[in-house]
Amino acid sequence: MLLDYRLSPEWGSEWKIFQSSFVFDKEYKDNLELKTSFVGSIALDKNGNAWFAVNGKVKIYADGKLTGLKEKEFGKPNYVNALCFDSQQNLYIGTNKGMYKYDGSSYTLVEVPGINNIAEVAVDKNDRVYVTGYVGSSTNSSGGGVSVF
Repeated sequence: MLLDYRLSPEWGSEWKIFQSSFVFDKEYKDNLELKTSFVGSIALDKNGNAWFAVNGKVKIYADGKLTGLKEKEFGKPNYVNALCFDSQQNLYIGTNKGMYKYDGSSYTLVEVPGINNIAEVAVDKNDRVYVTGYVGSSTNSSGGGVSVF
C-alpha cells in the first residue's frame, strides 16, 4: 500500500491510499514481479537499465528480463538500502553490513569511517562518494552521520 498526501487548492488536504501489486512493468506486458513489499533504492546505469535494492538483494531490469546479483558476493546483507553509480559505472551498494563497490565483475568492501549501516549513497560530478548511516542497528545505534571520500 502506498500513502500519498496531497495539499493543494485543487485537491484540498487529503490522504489517498493506493494498492500496489508490485508488478514491475505493465507497459511492456511482461508481468515481471519484484516479489517484495519494499524497494529501498533505484539506480539507472548508463544503458538505462534499472537496478533495485529489494530487501537483501539487488535486482536488475535489462533487456526485458529481471535478474539479480548474488548477495553472497557482497556480505549476505539483511537489507540493501542504497544504490548509486559513479561516472565509471561502478555501483555502490549500501547495506546493513557496510558498503560494497561493484565494478561489473568483482566486489570490494569499502571502509566508511564512523558508519557501518549504510542508509544512503550519492556520488557528485567529481566522483566523490557521500554516505549517510549509523553505527549499529536501527534499534541499537551508537552514532553515525555523513562520510565523504
